[in-house]
Parts: sequence; C-alpha cells; structure tokens
Amino acid sequence: MNSKSSNGYSPLSTQSTDSKNRVAWLKGGVALLAFMLSGPSLIMTNKTILKDIDFRFPLSLTLFTLCFSSFSCILFVHTFGIELKHSKTVTPKFYIETVMPIGFLTAGTIVMGMVS
Repeated sequence: MNSKSSNGYSPLSTQSTDSKNRVAWLKGGVALLAFMLSGPSLIMTNKTILKDIDFRFPLSLTLFTLCFSSFSCILFVHTFGIELKHSKTVTPKFYIETVMPIGFLTAGTIVMGMVS
C-alpha cells in the first residue's frame, strides 16, 4: 500500500510544511506590525523631546537614535547567536553604496517628522 498522495508527498509532510508556513507568516506579521508601530512612535517621542524639553539638536537626536538601534541589533545578533545569511555579501563597498544611502534617507525622514 502506497501512502503517498497523487502529488508524490505524504499527507504527514504536507501538514508539517503547512504549520511551518503558518509560523513563518506569523513571525513575518509580528515583525511587520512591530516595524509599523515603532517608526511613528519613535517620531512622536523625538518630537516630544524636541518641543517639550526644548532640545535644539534634531540631528544629534537622530544620530543617537540610529546609533542605539544599530547597537541593539548587533547586541541581539551576538547574544542570540543568529547566523546572518548574507554576511559575505555585505562588504564595505556594498555598505557604502547600498546601506548608507538608505540610512541617510531614513535619518532625513525622522528629522523631517520631528521638526514639522
């Protein structure tokens, strides 16, 4: 008796794949929700610091925020032993040509959100 279905896979492996897909979608959804909530909350917090405390250095505040974010990510990766898939791709040239322009635009977005 053959336990495989017409597509060649056993029903047991299909269930396992389906549950893995659901977990992957759930993780992605949680990450997306966290990203969508953290950006606006960061802008509102920084805006409060600039207006209520009368902190007059928005670029310094943005620099501190981005440095803290970078440090947190590095600490997270090293603490939990996460293996980065593209660690060989991220060379200094790649970082300067790809990552830094995105960082500058992100910083500009944060500054514009805080001073407006």
